[in-house]
Amino acid sequence: VFNWVPMLEPLAPQSQSPFPHGLIFACFMLCIAMGSTAFEVASRALDSRHILTITLAVSTFVLATPVAVDSFATVLAAFLLFEGCVGAFGPGCATLRSRVIPSNIHSTILNFYRITLNAAVVVGTKGSTVASSSTLFSACAACLALSTVCQLVLNSDPRAHRVEDTDSGKAA
Repeated sequence: VFNWVPMLEPLAPQSQSPFPHGLIFACFMLCIAMGSTAFEVASRALDSRHILTITLAVSTFVLATPVAVDSFATVLAAFLLFEGCVGAFGPGCATLRSRVIPSNIHSTILNFYRITLNAAVVVGTKGSTVASSSTLFSACAACLALSTVCQLVLNSDPRAHRVEDTDSGKAA
């Protein structure tokens, strides 16, 4: 996210002055909401494991787009699609967490992930001063590719197949 404006500004048409930061940010937020709604609709037909696999795979490709393309419209569309994937990832990940992580240790496990996430944010923020945007986008796309592979492995875990019985709260 820290590199999106520096990636988009030089690609923007010269007639686009000043750069519409607020409008673009609002579009990103709208795409997150749309992604969350898309997950809800898709989950009626697909298991959340498969939705997450698709979401991670799409995220991998769209986050690699700025490395390969120099078109403002294409890069902006890729970022918007990525934000939609972010919106779908949240509820999908929450669904899988409820299936895989036992409730008695759920908060402890999530706290360990928060520590890791905060460390990644610090490294990512500092990385933008050390590495080029292309390098950072490539690294993020590689991490998303690895996440897609991990999701495929998780899909074969029997705990990820468990479906909660909404009436009793017990696994069916």
